[in-house]
Amino acid sequence: MRRDVVIAVGALVAGAGLVLAACGAENAEVPPPVVANPDAAKCRSFAQLVPNFLTILERPQTRNLACVVKTHLVTSKREGQPPPINDVLRAVFALLNGFAGKTSELGAAPGQLCAPDEPSSAWPPLRQANELCELRRTIFTLVHQGKGIDAINLIDPQVSGALNYIVGRGKDMTPHFEVAEVVSRMCSQNAQCQLSHGLDLVIALSAYLQDSAGKKTIEDLRALLKSPGIQEFLNSSGPNSLTEEGAVAIARVLGPALQSANPTDLQNLIEQPPLNSYKTELQPLIDDVKLILMNPALVNPLKKSITCVTASDPNYDLVRMLYRLGLRDALPEFGITRLTQLLDDLQVLDQRGALIYLVGTFAGAIRADEQAIESAASVCSTLFSNRREDGAAQSNAQLALPVVADLFGAGVGNEILCALDTLVWGCSGGTQPACPMMSKPPPPAGTQAPVVCSETGSACCTHCGAAKPCGDTCVPATVSCSKPPGCACP
Repeated sequence: MRRDVVIAVGALVAGAGLVLAACGAENAEVPPPVVANPDAAKCRSFAQLVPNFLTILERPQTRNLACVVKTHLVTSKREGQPPPINDVLRAVFALLNGFAGKTSELGAAPGQLCAPDEPSSAWPPLRQANELCELRRTIFTLVHQGKGIDAINLIDPQVSGALNYIVGRGKDMTPHFEVAEVVSRMCSQNAQCQLSHGLDLVIALSAYLQDSAGKKTIEDLRALLKSPGIQEFLNSSGPNSLTEEGAVAIARVLGPALQSANPTDLQNLIEQPPLNSYKTELQPLIDDVKLILMNPALVNPLKKSITCVTASDPNYDLVRMLYRLGLRDALPEFGITRLTQLLDDLQVLDQRGALIYLVGTFAGAIRADEQAIESAASVCSTLFSNRREDGAAQSNAQLALPVVADLFGAGVGNEILCALDTLVWGCSGGTQPACPMMSKPPPPAGTQAPVVCSETGSACCTHCGAAKPCGDTCVPATVSCSKPPGCACP
């Protein structure tokens, strides 16, 4: 692997090794897994856990991502503070180790942290479960037993579909880096946007969805999505279907209605066209939201989050992207049919409510680490920034996001899940890792060539202008070049 790529991802690999060592998975190879799922395969070394990830990192095209990471994310911004990526990893690994250091669960065998994976009747109540053990059990159900493979397989196409839209590989073949800039602004930690507000909202939503009122809201949402009228409304080929400007108009009204926490304003939304035609179908969910607006624990972070989105996205580019992907381009992974099926699957697979519980628990743990919040926001804001720095030919988003899209297009989401499974097994013991079979072969590796990064984070070390790039330098346009491609660019 190229020297600069090693620098860029070294923190990630080293961090994984630290957790494996700290939690007990010290062997280079994980023993053969015990799996009930025929679509599961053995996980061994780090290279076997994430083969497509490492293969793509050897391609010449990844030098831009490597340079953005090296220049902006593994370099400390202020003396005495760790680099952003290092600190995010520190927080993640400290969180896992903290859970692993808690007392053993009720029913755990002597010397073990967790209760047995099977039978499920031996599992402790959710509120008494160790967080790490509950995470392991969730992966055991979804991956080892193969019950959630279809839902998991949505991760890669959804992420790559959104990123391809941003970088210009969508059906319209037009770049939409304005969406990347919206995300960057939402992570900017300013007067309008704080990552802690989003975490507060996730924590409050998790608690709400675990009680009876929240479960009713989920049922009402499932019923709404299955409604023939709503399905026709969200079918872009229908004569009375939702248009892009109609979606934006609804967002313009819905945002202020939620921000004001005024039930009357919310009710008026379905009294006016185009939603008044679907009032009967929408009314149960609207009534649920009215109750949410009376819950200070929910409505306060909700107002702050809407303020951030409104300030960061005045043109409603996020709404436009979702409309175009799901309705205009009709990508299956963003369609209402797939979303409805996903909700149904999760309702059946996770009757225990572990996923929602874990999301809230992990959000709460991260919320308590202010330095980790700042570092995570810095990583997000940097990678998605569409602002060109002085002397840079492209923004960080233009340099990095095409490579990230390639990673997820090659199935890296499943590989990350496999690696997470291995880390959790190392920390908590129990059934050994199982990984979904990769449906895509690793992409061809590129020529391993050194990458030189400019001070702006671009893989272009010098711009030649009217001259001709030749290796790492420029030569007159009339001179032929015998050097292999380097970091010089037009």
